[in-house]
Amino acid sequence: MNDAQFASMVRTAYADNPSVPEKHPLRTVACPPLTRFPAGVTEGWTAEEQSHTQACAYCQKVTAMVWKEQPPPWGTMASYIADPELCPELRAFQIYVGSKGRRYYGLVRQFVEASSTRGLLGEALKAALEHTAGFFTPLPVPETALATATEDASSFELAKTFPDLGVSITLTNAPTGNLTVSLSADRRYGGRNVQVTVFGSGEPLQAGIRLNMGDSGAHGRHVFGPAAPLLNRLGLDCLVTASFVDD
Repeated sequence: MNDAQFASMVRTAYADNPSVPEKHPLRTVACPPLTRFPAGVTEGWTAEEQSHTQACAYCQKVTAMVWKEQPPPWGTMASYIADPELCPELRAFQIYVGSKGRRYYGLVRQFVEASSTRGLLGEALKAALEHTAGFFTPLPVPETALATATEDASSFELAKTFPDLGVSITLTNAPTGNLTVSLSADRRYGGRNVQVTVFGSGEPLQAGIRLNMGDSGAHGRHVFGPAAPLLNRLGLDCLVTASFVDD
C-alpha cells in the first residue's frame, strides 16, 4: 500500500465525518510518507529523513505510534532513560512511555538502576550495552499459575538469537517444572562469564553463568528453580538480559 492509497483508505473510513481534515495540521511537505515510517523507525532513516523526523512534532507523534506496535530496541530505551537530554527522539519517547510503552519502560528502568549500582553510568553504560544481549517477551503464564504459586505452569520455550554478538538465549519451563535459562555462543566466548537477569514486576531473577566449550561452541545453563512461583513473581512481561561481565 502506498501513501496515496493509505490516505484514501482513511478518508473513506471517515467519509461521514466532515470535521476530519484532509491532513494532520502538524504535517509538512518534508514529512516522509506514512507508509515509510514502519521501515524508517525500525530499520533506520536516511540522513536527510532523520534530520527532519527528529525535529518534526508530527513525525515524532507517528514514530511513537510505530513503537506502540513494535517497541523500540531495549538498549535504545536504556540510553534514553540514562540520559534523556541526549535522546534524539525525546518527544516520541515521552509520548510512547505515556501510553502503551509504560510497562516496557519500567522493565528497562530496572536494568538502568541495577547498572548504576554497579557504577555503570554515562559512557560506561553505553559501553556495557554493546556487550549485552536482551529482549522483551511476554510470559505464556496461565491465570491459575499467577493466582496460585504452587500451581504447575505450562511448558514453553522462548528463544532469541543476536547475530551481531554471536549469542543465543533460551528461557524455558521444562517438563520437569523448572524455569531454566540456556546460552549458546561462538567459540570465542569459551570460558567467559555472563550475568543473566530476568526483570519483571517483582524481584528480578539473576544468575552468573560460565560458558564452557563444546563441539558446537560455548554453552552455559542455569536452573532458577520451580517455575510457577517464579513466574508468579515476574508477571506477564519480562526483559531478559545477558551481559559479559569480564569485558
